Parts: sequence; structure tokens; C-alpha cells
Amino acid sequence: METFNSTSGKINLLVNHGYQLRSMVYFGQALDLIKRHISLFASFTLVYFAFLFMVLRLAEIGSFLHVLVAGPISAGYYLVVHRIAKGQEFNFENFFDGFKRYLPLMGAALAANFLTSIGFMLYIVPGFIIALLLIFVMPLVVFGKIDLLQSLKYSLMIVWKQFWEMSKFGLVLLLINLAGVMTFGIGLLFTLPMSFAAIYFAYSDLVGIEEEKSENKPDFSHFR
Repeated sequence: METFNSTSGKINLLVNHGYQLRSMVYFGQALDLIKRHISLFASFTLVYFAFLFMVLRLAEIGSFLHVLVAGPISAGYYLVVHRIAKGQEFNFENFFDGFKRYLPLMGAALAANFLTSIGFMLYIVPGFIIALLLIFVMPLVVFGKIDLLQSLKYSLMIVWKQFWEMSKFGLVLLLINLAGVMTFGIGLLFTLPMSFAAIYFAYSDLVGIEEEKSENKPDFSHFR
């Protein structure tokens, strides 16, 4: 594959020439990674669920509070998976690294949640489609060094290019987490981190992740 110096160039290459989505490879990589570090990911997910339980009892205010932290929390999963995948040092505190760049990540989550909610208001299928089209928004903001509007645009472009294959990928993610719910929610301690890991490996394979400039951390300086 031809090398580009920017995320935009890589995505344009994907859109112009197409790509092969190796879904089973991504799920295999995700399963292996999460199994090796299940106590770490399950512990963080349990903390996240405890927070959800408390704030969602506040009705509308709780839902708003959840949206405010959903972006950095999601970024935390991606950042820890990235550290492990690259053989870097990691610890529990790295799950909260997303809060160091709060505004762009909160904005990404807010936009994605708003658009997905509109889709689900129409019906289940439109909601699923919109969620699928936005599946790479967060990785693009975290790793791609691009702003929110570009991340929305590029996620849509990537998914639309191989929509049916991406639909299968998204359906497997949905079924995995439904299985987690059916085990009285306990299975989500495993399936939720695995889902983030699978999306990470898909993004890493398709778009690639450039080496960070310093301290092995993604560069967010473009948001300042």
C-alpha cells in the first residue's frame, strides 16, 4: 500500500482504491489482547458501570453527565489497547488519559451520540446505520490528528466504501454485546472492552497510526 504522510491522504487512498476488511483477524486480535489483560479491562469497565448506575439515576441530568464523559472514557479504552498493542508501558491510570484532552473528545462523543439518537428515533435500522457510519470518529480524533468535522466526514467515507462488509463487522459487535447483556450484564465486562479493541485493530489496519511525537502519546496539539 502506498504511504502517505497524513491521515487524509491515507483515507483518500482507501476510498479511491478500496480495501479489504479482515474482520475475523480484528476480532481474533481483540480476543487475544483482552484475554491476556482481562482483570485490567474488567476492573475499569466495572468502575465505568458503577458511575453509570449513579448518574443515570438522576434522569435527564444523569444522561447529560454521561455524555460529558463518554468521549474521554471511550478514548481511554483505545489508548490502553494501543499501548498494549505497541508493547508500551501501561497502567490503570492510562484509562483516564482521554481527560487530558477533554474538549475534542467530548465534542466527538456529543456529535456521535446526537446523530445516532436521531437515527434510533426513526427506527432501529437507521440508528444502527448511523452508528456504523460513525464507528471510526473517535479513533480518528484520538489518533488521526484531525478535527471533529473531518473525523465525521472520513468515518462516513471509510465505512461507505465497504458498507456491506462493515455492516457485518458492526453486526458481530452488536451480537457480542447482546450476548454480554444476556449474561445479566456480567459478560459486558469482557465484551465491551473487546469491542473497543476490535475497532482499534480495524482502524489501525485500514488507516494506520503514526508514531507519536513524544512520550508515546497521541498528539493533540492541533486542537489547542
